[in-house]
Order: sequence, then structure tokens, then C-alpha cells
Amino acid sequence: MLYSKIFVNSAQHIYTISKHFLFPVNISPSAERSSATQHDKTAQAGDYAERVLYNFFSVTIKNISLLTLTPIMKTLIKTLIFLFTLLITFYACDYPLKKENIVDIEPPQDTVYFDLSITPENDTIKIFTDTDLSFEFNTLGLTVLYAEYSINNSSFELYSPNGEISIDPDDYLPAYYTLKLTFTTNSGSGSIADNAGYEGYLIEKEWTLLIDGRPAPYIVPEKSITENGFLKISWPKCDQYNFEAYEFSAGHNGNTINLTITNPDQNYYIDSLYVCGDFNVSVDCRVAYSYSLGESVTFHEDIPQLNFEEIGYDSLRIFWDKTNYNAKYRLIWDYDSIYYFNSNN
Repeated sequence: MLYSKIFVNSAQHIYTISKHFLFPVNISPSAERSSATQHDKTAQAGDYAERVLYNFFSVTIKNISLLTLTPIMKTLIKTLIFLFTLLITFYACDYPLKKENIVDIEPPQDTVYFDLSITPENDTIKIFTDTDLSFEFNTLGLTVLYAEYSINNSSFELYSPNGEISIDPDDYLPAYYTLKLTFTTNSGSGSIADNAGYEGYLIEKEWTLLIDGRPAPYIVPEKSITENGFLKISWPKCDQYNFEAYEFSAGHNGNTINLTITNPDQNYYIDSLYVCGDFNVSVDCRVAYSYSLGESVTFHEDIPQLNFEEIGYDSLRIFWDKTNYNAKYRLIWDYDSIYYFNSNN
């Protein structure tokens, strides 16, 4: 049996380990006179340990420092504490169930139809200026656990089943995008998984966005001549998603031409009547929420002048320079003599 002697206040205390518990035994100085007396008191302490269950956790030893215990004693005390705690835990958990409480819960439906809408609702939603899209989600009485919207790879959290999504086209390159709304709800079955948030519905819906916030371009028209000899006014194509129209305006010999061209690929105008003289033209451009006044361009083609040449005493040659355009010429003299010539003669 292991023990350690500790001397405090002229009294000797002996710690005796007996089976599972630690007990202190006090021996007065007179007990040292006889080793037999010391042995008897130690034996009495051992018997006392056998008869009484001594709770080690409630023992308070006054004026004794645990630092004076030997390492073997400390290890043994720790082991006993662990075994005692394990024993209490084992018997505390060993409780036979006499009744069962089972509640049958219907599993959640495989398919539930939710109403998730956005305004404006179109096959393609055009975003050409700062736009607020209103969304509304009918939860059918379920709790929204998480909600977000995403535009391509950028996601943003939502905090309500109803609200608005603000989109600034300046934050995006002109292109087509996919807007997706995602909602996660509980299942409403009342199961443990439902209450813990591990059972529910995932609702997703997508829309196509067309985003372009570019302003209208500044247009400078140019003139050219077609293969058939006609005047052609052309300008750079407005290759923008937010295009609405070209506003074409031209003036020639007091005549005015105004056209609205809504086809972005028709970036030209052909005038089959112009052959010479002044011509003024401008092309404005209109896109969504933007309008640009184009540059006004004026050009001039001289009118053919008559030339005369004597080729004999009774002959005269009349000639003129041909125009660059497909034209017909009319020669008149004596007010009743008229000759017509086309541009090939």
C-alpha cells in the first residue's frame, strides 16, 4: 500500500490508499513511541475506508499542500477521478425507455407550383438606362431561408420575397445577360429536417437581359457614286443594341428630303435624280435615351457648259463636258428645236 508522510504543525498525517478512495489518518507525536500503535491506526483507517464511501471531491484538507504528494500518488488520484466519473456517467445514462413517442409526418410534395414574376415581363428585358425591376414571389406560406439574384457570374443577396432590383447599364459591357432569381424555402412538413433547415424547396427562374447604355454616335456622311452612276450618301453603321433610328435630311435645288430610317443596316441613301448643283445632307442618330445631331455636309457639282466650234463655213459643233452621274441632256435652240442625249452619247 502506497503512502506519503507530510509534517504540518508538529502533527504527522499519513495518506493511505485503500481500494478506490483516499483517506487521511492523523497520528500524534506520542504514537511514534511504538511502531505497533502506528500500524494499528493505519489498519483502522483501512477498515474505515472499506465501510464508508468517501467522496473524494468533497474532501477538504486544511493546511496541506498537494504539491507535497509524490508523482505516483498524483497519477493514481487522477486515474481514480476518471474511473469514478466514468462509472457515474455509465449508470446515469443507463435508463430503460418504457414509452415511445412517434409522430407520423407526411413527406413534402415532390412538385409545388410557385408564382415568381418580374416586371416588366418580356422574353428579353432591355436595360438601356437606370432600371428598377420589380419582382414578386408567392411563398405559399413557407419561410424563405435564402434568396439571391445573379447576373451572369455576379450574385447579390435578397432580403425579401418582394422588392426591386436596380440595374445601371454603365456597370456592364453592352451584351446579352442572364438574370436568375433563386429562392430557398422550408418544406412546411414539420419534420426535424424541416425545422432544422435541411428540407425544403429550391426555386429558380431566368430571364434574358439586353444591356446597352451607350450614347448615340456622332455621324459624318460621305458621298459616292454607284456603279449605275447615281449619287449615294452613306455613313457609319450604328452597331448598338439601343439603336432606334437614323434621321436623314437632305436639300437640293430648293427641294427637301426628310427620312426616318429604323433599320440600322440601311446606313445609306441613293438619289437617282441628282446630276449637278448644290447638295446638303446631314444624318442624326437616335438611340434609347440619347440623341446625336450629325455633321452637315455640303458639296457641289458644276452644271455642264456649252461649247461651240466652227468646223466649216456652214457647220458648227456644239459640245459640253459630261457629268459624273447618270444623266440625260436636252439641247434646245430657236425655242422649237429640241434634241435629247443620254450620258453615254
